[in-house]
Amino acid sequence: MPASAAELIVDGLAHHRAHRLEEAATRFQAATDRDPRAAQAWRMLGLISQQQGRFADSLEPTRRALALERSASDLSNLANALTCLGRVEEALAAATEAADLDPALPAAQANLGVALRALGHREAAVDRFRRAAELEPRSAEAHANLGVALTELGHLQAAEAALETALTLAPSWADGWYNLGNARLRQLHLPQAEAAYRRAIALAPGHADAHANLAATHKALGRQDLALAHSADAARLRPGDPQVLQNHALTLAEFGRHADAAPVYEAAIALDPTIASLHTNLGSALQEWARTRNDTGVLPLLDRAILGHLAAIALDPGLLAARSNLGLALLARGRFAEATQAFEDAIARWPQVASLYSNLGQCLCDLKRYPEAEAACLRALELDAGMAEAWSTLGNVLVGRREHTQAEIAYRRAVELRPDMAGGWCNLGVALFRENRAAEAEAAYEQALALDPNLADAHWNQALVRLQRGDYAKGFDQYEWRLKRPGRLRDEAQFRQPLWDGSDLGGAAILVHAEQGFGDALQCVRFLPQVAARGGRVVLQARAPLKRLLERASGVDTFVTDGEAPPEVACRLPLFSLPRLFARDLAALPGQSPYLSADPELAAVWRMRMEGLSRAVPQGLADTAPSGEDGRRAWRASPLRVGIVWSGNVSSEVEQGRSIPLIAFSPLARPGVRLVSLQKGDGLEQLATAPFEVLDLGSDYLDGDFADTAAVLANLDLLVTCDTAAVHLAGALGLPTWLAISTVPDWRWLEARADSPWYPSVRIFRQQVRGEWGGVFAAMAEALLSSTTENADG
Repeated sequence: MPASAAELIVDGLAHHRAHRLEEAATRFQAATDRDPRAAQAWRMLGLISQQQGRFADSLEPTRRALALERSASDLSNLANALTCLGRVEEALAAATEAADLDPALPAAQANLGVALRALGHREAAVDRFRRAAELEPRSAEAHANLGVALTELGHLQAAEAALETALTLAPSWADGWYNLGNARLRQLHLPQAEAAYRRAIALAPGHADAHANLAATHKALGRQDLALAHSADAARLRPGDPQVLQNHALTLAEFGRHADAAPVYEAAIALDPTIASLHTNLGSALQEWARTRNDTGVLPLLDRAILGHLAAIALDPGLLAARSNLGLALLARGRFAEATQAFEDAIARWPQVASLYSNLGQCLCDLKRYPEAEAACLRALELDAGMAEAWSTLGNVLVGRREHTQAEIAYRRAVELRPDMAGGWCNLGVALFRENRAAEAEAAYEQALALDPNLADAHWNQALVRLQRGDYAKGFDQYEWRLKRPGRLRDEAQFRQPLWDGSDLGGAAILVHAEQGFGDALQCVRFLPQVAARGGRVVLQARAPLKRLLERASGVDTFVTDGEAPPEVACRLPLFSLPRLFARDLAALPGQSPYLSADPELAAVWRMRMEGLSRAVPQGLADTAPSGEDGRRAWRASPLRVGIVWSGNVSSEVEQGRSIPLIAFSPLARPGVRLVSLQKGDGLEQLATAPFEVLDLGSDYLDGDFADTAAVLANLDLLVTCDTAAVHLAGALGLPTWLAISTVPDWRWLEARADSPWYPSVRIFRQQVRGEWGGVFAAMAEALLSSTTENADG
């Protein structure tokens, strides 16, 4: 006859004791079929489901058992299942009832502790775990639960003792060793933590958390290879856990392997795109990866970083790291206005974070909003006087305002606070160089490069020191680093052709493109015949005002303006990379001279115009000025026609005191000399108040291009100019030119020379005291007196 429910339960219990869970479950299910009121059978079905990890399946049989008999053990089992299912509030209610029904039931106390801990009530959980351990002192799990909760509360010595007790009872328990390692790691008992994690891994090689925390231990001990190896093991063992992947990526990033960290972050994001920290950490890794590169590949990396930070902010608008890093990425990308807004938005949320003000200061400095930039830096230093970055940024602001002495003080404070700050040393070098302290500047650049051999700005600035002293071989080699400077990379990204290495071109077309200012282009077109001599068909690309002048230049096959698509070419080279190939020393200069010429027909047109112009005479002198035919005869009779240029682009980075007040030219306004204004742009307004006569060439000249300027120069005897494009044009034309330069001149005028190897027709007059032009123009006036006397004698 069929077995009774009682007999099936007895048989099922025997199978259960023998760990034959499927056979046991079959017997208990059959018992409930025989007798739906068999509480023991329902209880065991629920327990077996839990033992098999099927917690949802355990709920119904456990509740059926409780409906038949309100048992503390059943309530405790129900609480355990609910906790494992994440239904913690329900678990807390069941575990509380179980503990109330039977305060001496260890499992009830333990499950109540688990529910309390899951809800963040750690102190209450510790009390329950301690009670469970007292009720069942031989339970390793009870002591382990107590140890874990004490670790989370920071009671680390007590936690370690509880966990050691657990492991005395169960020495082969991998999780116990893992938890003991955590308690030791929190106390920075690193060798002891390492030993515990290693024991956990020996017992359970697939224990991902033990590998992850052993990686953290090795990281704290400075063992990079071991840290990375165990971090990678954790990620390999748990590839579907975004937090484990994030921890591995953070380890990679901490050891500078940002390129390797980025795809790990991306894999974690693919698993869970809702975690904001993943997106901003990816952005940070991409930014740091970009710092290690000196090519146009940094631009897409920064663009991806910006998108990552924006995604993080969309998920968590209150994530400070995302907003700060967004600003830094925009700043690195050259999007200064957007970066400014990002930092201002962050400051509105976190007004006490010093770094936000420092970074805002750099954005404002790049926008040349110097008073606001200084205020931001000072606020950063008010919040944190020891922030080296803020001192360095303040130095940048002061350099922008040409307050180099004060900038030096700020930079020295920055590197004193952070001697490993390569950018701070480079910035200090800039301030020293602009104080005409080249040797000290070079020492600062050397220090910067010792700290960061790939710092493009330091290489470029050191190149300027070497070029200034005439070391062209080293100087022009290092000058190539200008192409890797952050701002320049944005320009280089538009080109797809390879750079020319100077080899024979075999008749192929080469794009030679202008860079920097007009003067730089005029200086370097001298080398184009040498490019053509190496078998190249030269396509010259430059700004439109140079077109009419340079399309006629020797060596130019085709001229295209900036923004105009060039014809198909095999390779390219920026114009200022040509000296590296063709001017390895001063003896290689000047090559052919003059190497540009004015259009004869245009020169004739300007001669007629200049003869027909009246003089621009200051108010009060008009009654002495000849006009009409008298004016034309006066022009033709002028023994010496002298063009003057007194100002460059005053907002240019290279301005640094090169422009001169027009009033300083007064000593040149003497009998027998006719001054002609070739000035355009900044400084032109000074003509209206000049206390001496200057011929104003009018709107035809102001609206003209460099071909017009060359044509005007062809009708002059001499040009007197500050350091601007005019000196390069006049030098290229071979016109006698007197150049007035400040105490801190541009590198190309070398040191202490009165001549220029670049332009044989240029004579240099050097300022002796910063800002004092009187001595320069007194010397010019004396030289001019000799010239006019010689003309008169002739």
